[in-house]
Amino acid sequence: MNINKELILSEIKSYYKIKTDADFARFLGIKPQTLSSWYTRNSFDIELLYAKCVEISPDWLLTGKGEMLRNSINQSIIDNENVQTGNNNIIQQGVNVSGDNTIGDNNKNCQNVGNNNVGTDVLERLLLEKDERMREKDERIREKDERLREKDERIQELKEIIKELKSK
Repeated sequence: MNINKELILSEIKSYYKIKTDADFARFLGIKPQTLSSWYTRNSFDIELLYAKCVEISPDWLLTGKGEMLRNSINQSIIDNENVQTGNNNIIQQGVNVSGDNTIGDNNKNCQNVGNNNVGTDVLERLLLEKDERMREKDERIREKDERLREKDERIQELKEIIKELKSK
């Protein structure tokens, strides 16, 4: 099945009311060249989109079919100005729950929740997901550091071999 990922990216961009590709790249935390490459190659980093666009349905991201928004979000979308409870008490104001830089006046990063516990639960879940991703990235950094150390050692060995060969 050939999925039109360019269309999916355009729909996400439209949903967040982002006007330019440069702003969309900034919103996603990637370079504009990377976004351009996604359009050209009809590809994207689904994990990144899933992480940055929490209200977008993962099924829709995978297939491009069905509802774009998760069901709970479809019922009650809010903007970045206020996250409100059912009794209209503001529990968070002007906070991007995903923890990322946002573009535009009406970014939809949260859901309207029925009580404070749900709002707190959403924030807690997002923080836990971010923590897990950070732990995974830290592990990858440690692995890469180890590979660099091994390569440095190999370079030293080669330098010594070259030095010995020159002295002969």
